[in-house]
Amino acid sequence: VQTCALPISCATPSPAQTPPAQTPQCPEDMIAYWRADGDAVDCIGDNDGILVNDMTFSGGVCEEAFLFGEGSGNYVSIGEEKFDEIENGSVEFWYKADTLEPGYHVLYHHQRNVTNRHVIFLSGDDYLANAILVDGTDYRATCASVDTGWHHVVGTFGEEGVRLYVDGALQPNFSPFTGGYNDIGTSIYNELGYQSPW
Repeated sequence: VQTCALPISCATPSPAQTPPAQTPQCPEDMIAYWRADGDAVDCIGDNDGILVNDMTFSGGVCEEAFLFGEGSGNYVSIGEEKFDEIENGSVEFWYKADTLEPGYHVLYHHQRNVTNRHVIFLSGDDYLANAILVDGTDYRATCASVDTGWHHVVGTFGEEGVRLYVDGALQPNFSPFTGGYNDIGTSIYNELGYQSPW
C-alpha cells in the first residue's frame, strides 16, 4: 500500500479529481502535512513521524510516497495525544493498493482499548472505509470499490457526518454521526499505515 501527501485539516474539503502537476503547497488551515518525500517530517507542524519496521518509500503521484510493504507492523508512528480536540476535520491523501487484501490502514487514531478510534482502511476485498468508533459503536462511510491504481481520497468527520470522497465524488454510503476526535478521547496511538483485522 502506498500513500502520498497526507494532510490533516480542520477545513471542509474540496477534493481534487486529477493529480497535481507539482507538489501542492500547504494551505493555512492544515494542522499536519506529511509529504513522504524520503522522510516522515510534518512540513507545517511538530508532528514528525518515526518509520517503524520495514517502512520505506516509492514513486508517488507528486514525488515520493510512503510504501507500507507486506505484512503487519509497518507504519509511521506520530506519537500520543495528537489531534484529540478536533471536532470537525478531514484527512486527505493519494492512495494506491498493490494488493486488495483487507485490513490495510491508511490512518489509525485510537486508544489502547480500540473501542474508540478513527481509521481509514481497506475493508472486504476492494472497498475503502472511513470509520469512527465511539464506545464500540461503528459510524462509517464506504465506497463501492477501488482498484490498484492511484486514487485521491478524503475522509471527513464532524458536523456534516462521517463522509468519504474518492476521486472527487462524495460516496453515497455515509454516517450522520456528527462527533469528532473529542468524542474518541485521549489517543494512545496515531499511525499512518498498519495492517490488522477489522
